[in-house]
Amino acid sequence: MDPAPVEVRFGSAFLTLSREFDGTPVVDGLPPEQHPFDRRLVHHLTMHARLIREVQGRLLPAASLRFRLRRSPMRRLAEAYVEAGQDLLKYADRILHAWEHTPPVLDAAWLEEYTALSGLPADEARDRIWRETVKEWEREQLADDLRTLLDEAERPMSQAATITVAAVTGETWY
Repeated sequence: MDPAPVEVRFGSAFLTLSREFDGTPVVDGLPPEQHPFDRRLVHHLTMHARLIREVQGRLLPAASLRFRLRRSPMRRLAEAYVEAGQDLLKYADRILHAWEHTPPVLDAAWLEEYTALSGLPADEARDRIWRETVKEWEREQLADDLRTLLDEAERPMSQAATITVAAVTGETWY
């Protein structure tokens, strides 16, 4: 069964917010991504937290006012995304707080030594060292067992988002 036009608009609003938040990091100074799967944990967690809060605070309350969306599968997908992401919120807040109060610091001596030994241009060497510094800082913020819990929480969020994309766009290739 195809979604009704009102459901497509609702799902499109969800996807628009997702793309908007995914493209705009909350924190300054994150190193550039080398490829799409090189996402910084700080950006990843805060992006999901922003989306969860926006969907929960604005999109879902507006949908409840429309009679046709009260029992809509599209609304239930957004609710499933929000519900699955509740555990993620505290970790997003925690890592954002850490970034604001005890951010990673670039080790100037390590940078100087690495630049001299690698033969790379200074900007490229700095980017590499900064990426590694941020990765290490992120590992210190969330232990491996917490990352596993976050991955498990994220699975149903991803499923809800994937189904929403398929229902709104018809794309099922990813």
